Amino acid sequence: MRSLVVLSLLAVAVSARVLAVPVQVTGAFAPSRGEFDADAYAQVHGRHALWDSRRAAGSGIGILKYGPFRLDREFALYVAGFPREFRVTFGWEDAGTGARLLLAPRQQPEDHWTLLRWRVPGDWRDREVFLYAEDQLAGDNDWIGISEPVAARARFGPLARLLGLHLLIFPLLLLPGTAGVAWLVRTRPVPADLALALMLIGSGLVAYATFFVFYFNVHAGTRWAWGIGLASAAGIVGAGLRRPVALPWRDLSKPLLLCFSAGLLYSAILFLYGGIEHAPNVSAERFLYHLPPDPLLPYWQAERLAAGQSPEGFLGDWLSSDRPPLQLGFELFIHPMAGSPLAYQVVGTILQTWVFLGLWILLRRARMAAPCTARVLFFVIFSGFFLLNGTFVWPKLLPAAYLLVAAAFLFHDPTPRGWLMGACAGLAMLGHGGSAFGAVGLAVVSLFRPPPRRWRTWGAAVLGGILVLLPWTLYQRNCAPPGNRLLKWHLAGVVAVDHRSFPEALRDAYGVLTVRQFLANKWGNFTRLFGLDDSGVVADLESAAAKMHSGQPADGLALAGNALRSGCFLNLFQSPGPLLLGSIGLFGLLRRRGAAAERELAWLMLALLAGITVVWCLLMFTARSSVNHQGSYFNNVCLFVALGIGACHLPRWMLWSLAALNLVWFFAVWILAPLHTHFTSALLPSADPVWAALILVAGLLTLALLFWLDPPGSTADSSAPTPGHNILGAGEAADH
Repeated sequence: MRSLVVLSLLAVAVSARVLAVPVQVTGAFAPSRGEFDADAYAQVHGRHALWDSRRAAGSGIGILKYGPFRLDREFALYVAGFPREFRVTFGWEDAGTGARLLLAPRQQPEDHWTLLRWRVPGDWRDREVFLYAEDQLAGDNDWIGISEPVAARARFGPLARLLGLHLLIFPLLLLPGTAGVAWLVRTRPVPADLALALMLIGSGLVAYATFFVFYFNVHAGTRWAWGIGLASAAGIVGAGLRRPVALPWRDLSKPLLLCFSAGLLYSAILFLYGGIEHAPNVSAERFLYHLPPDPLLPYWQAERLAAGQSPEGFLGDWLSSDRPPLQLGFELFIHPMAGSPLAYQVVGTILQTWVFLGLWILLRRARMAAPCTARVLFFVIFSGFFLLNGTFVWPKLLPAAYLLVAAAFLFHDPTPRGWLMGACAGLAMLGHGGSAFGAVGLAVVSLFRPPPRRWRTWGAAVLGGILVLLPWTLYQRNCAPPGNRLLKWHLAGVVAVDHRSFPEALRDAYGVLTVRQFLANKWGNFTRLFGLDDSGVVADLESAAAKMHSGQPADGLALAGNALRSGCFLNLFQSPGPLLLGSIGLFGLLRRRGAAAERELAWLMLALLAGITVVWCLLMFTARSSVNHQGSYFNNVCLFVALGIGACHLPRWMLWSLAALNLVWFFAVWILAPLHTHFTSALLPSADPVWAALILVAGLLTLALLFWLDPPGSTADSSAPTPGHNILGAGEAADH
């Protein structure tokens, strides 16, 4: 009885509020009834009136007009659906003159009630206006939901949740690996780069095992996750009590804090214009239009497994064996302790930023001078390519981190550790199948570069990789066959699911090609790397220039921003952006003597870039299919590192000018430039000031940590291991 009274009072309050400001609805619009996003509806409907045109999608149009009311300095409301720039719109209408101002969100809310806010332009403040919404299209994705205006006060709750999740999840993901290393090295000191590599490997193997435990029994999986977490924490404490842990925490704190800060910066940028209510969906619309749902695949699978359901049927005809399980395993490990859509987004972002840890390991192992290490990391962290792929959390940067570790110990370790290289290669393959291109490139380049590796080392590497991949291979063949969909898709051009083996599909695909078609396909793959063919980037830039020349600077800038972001996303040699100017310093470095460590690593990165690119373009079947995301992001990292080293060898004034240009480009093109090609002055000030403050704090913290990596007067990293130094005992050196 009491609950009925409370609901009645809420209904009366809502009705009174709605009646206090007149509302006119026609056609498709009607009060929302919780038919989508039921959880948010239950929270918002009790406080704010909601309307939508969803029920008539596909059969009608409608108009909503709310007001008049007086505009203040800030304006906020909940929006859902698919508002567009044409025919599904909302905005303000001056009650006196009838003048309208379009309000367009930075990303589509879709089936989620999303709180959006704008700073009201000066010439619209204190006006009496109507809030209007119009649906003039018929279709399943042509509708809009809208609330009455909401008080635009600062909301620190979402920020506190995000920060708390980062503080919780970042150490949790590394906890199993840290515990293992703490016990492994409790009797002897270990260099920071090796310790961090072992931490990444240990945590990856635990996440991999977590997937299988959850697959066979959800209750065992939950107990496993909690047990591993608690046992790891106890193990670290126990190792410290028995004997002081030999982990070099002072050195490890630098890359770990930098990685944490960069991940927090990326998350703050992602939610700058709203959307934290449906966190995993935001990145598909935040920087580019309508990216595929790939980042959601591990989340959907994790939700099914955590509910005790089969992982099959999570998306159309996709099988659980079509996507490697590493990121899914990490999510399942965290899920019992922090299971929510926002937590999943945080997990994914942190895992992608591990690429910075892998890069630090490589630079440290290659004995880079501290200034060069800090500057290369600066150009990588403050780049649109890593921002986009660090928030659009399909697992492509995570495997690049493991390949960077493999490269570090393959080319810069005087003590052979085949097992370590094999484990890293296997974990990279478990992150994304495109890592095969990077692994093959590493093997090819290693044949032509010292130090030579004996058969025992290579045998250990191959055996280690096979042992890591064996459980997943058995799962693909026995639990969710055939498990070769992506292999046939990329290397044989077979998109539809069939039961042919990969060799059969490959033979059939190439059997019908003429020599001319074969050569045309491969040439198309090489030209696609530059994006100068019919990819649309150049055409969009030309159109943007024409719009600015014809007196439409806003539309021109928006179109140019889209073109630059698209080119960075798709094309290998457009991904570095302004860092391409580092090629000037790179050319000079490679021609002169001195800076031996930098020159050696630059040559190595260029060799890997060339080797991986050639293998990739020759193996991809379909013409022009060599877009970034269909290969290995390890290739992009090699390009960034080579250009970053080159930038370090520019004249000082050019280096600092390039660094300033890179920061301006990062913020202007990737944060401020709108997606919409028809936008109004109301779009630019639509950022949430709370998230803007977090961006400022996290950005300054990241820069401060980079300066900490490069202390004044530093020249080289003397703590890196010297040739002949064997930190795990003399027995390992016998194979060198």
